[in-house]
Amino acid sequence: MNEYDVQIGQILGAHGLRGEVKVASLSDIPGRFAMLSEVAVRTARTMTVCRVLGARETAPGTWLVRLEGIGDRTAAEALRGAALLVREVDSPSLPPDVYYVHQLIGLRVVTTDGREVGTISEVIETGANDVYVTENALIPAIPQVVQAVDLEAGTMLIEPLPGLLADE
Repeated sequence: MNEYDVQIGQILGAHGLRGEVKVASLSDIPGRFAMLSEVAVRTARTMTVCRVLGARETAPGTWLVRLEGIGDRTAAEALRGAALLVREVDSPSLPPDVYYVHQLIGLRVVTTDGREVGTISEVIETGANDVYVTENALIPAIPQVVQAVDLEAGTMLIEPLPGLLADE
């Protein structure tokens, strides 16, 4: 896969006068931004691949990043809210039964008895466990509920807890 689809950060705003951007890290990999050579910057309207000229951590989970082509505060501020993405092939392999969020979005959720629950549209990180959002239910990402994920078939098999689904 050559597309930039793994979000690792979000630009919070400009820092200083020379175009650095302040970034909230969404990555579990320590020091990831310092290892980057390029990153895609996705705004509401565009996606541009930029060379990373430098990165330094200023606080846990917060980085200052210099991107090629962003040379002043005005250009940096225009990126506020933009997502920083890398290619999946540039990301470490995940252990079995662990997935990137972009792999889960769009999966069709089906119960073990064959009922359609909906399609995953969002993953909410709650701290205790993630929650998969479908049009019909909020699915807790816990082993008692999620029985199997088949990325090739585009499905997630669940065993709903009592009261999880509206029709129960």
